[in-house]
Amino acid sequence: MRMKKGQFYIITALIIAAIVFGLTTVMNYATVHPAPAQFYDLSKNFEAESTQVIDYGVYRGEDIQGKVENFTRAFLDYAIEKDPNIELFYIYGNSTALTIVNYGKNESGINPQFGSNTTLSGGAALTVSQINYQVSEKTFSQDITERAAKFAKINTTISNPGDWVRINIAGIVYDFNLKENQQFTFIIKTQKGGETMVKVPQTPNL
Repeated sequence: MRMKKGQFYIITALIIAAIVFGLTTVMNYATVHPAPAQFYDLSKNFEAESTQVIDYGVYRGEDIQGKVENFTRAFLDYAIEKDPNIELFYIYGNSTALTIVNYGKNESGINPQFGSNTTLSGGAALTVSQINYQVSEKTFSQDITERAAKFAKINTTISNPGDWVRINIAGIVYDFNLKENQQFTFIIKTQKGGETMVKVPQTPNL
């Protein structure tokens, strides 16, 4: 059966449309990357909710540092379920007294303008310990994985740190200017496919 000229053009147009649709579908699938969106959502949630915790503590005249610490631990329990590679590091205080907490996987070097340098262990670092136990004259071994936060020094408080503090995390240096007013800021990061994503918000005065 011989194809009419009009039918030929219609079939050709349909084939081209199908190819374009297929290419568009592949392109959309290839460019969608849910991990960064999830990471930035988590970081935005932490920033917004930690600010609310601090504002509430200020309003009630309560222990803000303790509230921030409790909130951070609860947040990380939730965030790690969403992103097992997530790490968090925060500072709270001012040029008179500054508290620094490391919930990352790497050690952090703390270098204030005044005072001694300090090294904090990464609270999210995993340590494997082996325990041996005996049952009916047979010895069994079991590995137990624990986070460094349970037994290592992951926080420090510095008196009179000066006008700035420098923090070195896994070879990356972050400088924070300190003021007389209370400040809260954080570093939150994750790894995906060999790529490191980091969120460092502007430092607000409280």
